[in-house]
Amino acid sequence: MNPFVWLQSLVTFRKSGGGLVVPELDASGRIRVTTVTANPVVVGTTPPSVVDGSELWVNTNAGYEGLYFRDQTRAKWLSTEAARYGFGHDNADNQLLRPDGVNTPQTGTGHRLPRDGTIVSYAALAAGGQTGKNLLIRINGSTVATMTMSGLALTNTSLNINFSANDRLDIFVDAPGTNVQDVVADVFVRWRDS
Repeated sequence: MNPFVWLQSLVTFRKSGGGLVVPELDASGRIRVTTVTANPVVVGTTPPSVVDGSELWVNTNAGYEGLYFRDQTRAKWLSTEAARYGFGHDNADNQLLRPDGVNTPQTGTGHRLPRDGTIVSYAALAAGGQTGKNLLIRINGSTVATMTMSGLALTNTSLNINFSANDRLDIFVDAPGTNVQDVVADVFVRWRDS
């Protein structure tokens, strides 16, 4: 049997001495075994109590199921999955950006957030208009972060803004100055165990 086919068909690893035994092919085509250290994955309703930032937790709490990691910077357990909430408008000034799929946003519209989470980053891009324009990220109508368009693009990956299940997320374009054209803004969240 071709050793490449054998390795490709291998789908399980054997636990051994605190690590995983992983078969590999060396440069001459011979199979060699390497032990890779692997931290345990904890399964249950509570996260591991001792953490160094490399543990994974399979959360089995109803409504919060999923794979979580300990974010050392934000000091909380967050989902490995990130969700994107998009907004946009062709010619925005002193108004809400349109949530994905909404033609004309009204006060009280936005994205309904299905579970507890944390806003971890945002990005925005515009085709033209005023640079320096403020885009206000809002939860339930209250500003939680301000994105200032330095040029026509911006990104921030260091946010740590918690929200609760059923909160409403929207983005409002601040009034001072002229409009911003063809703006698209994305807010990225990770789910948080409460």
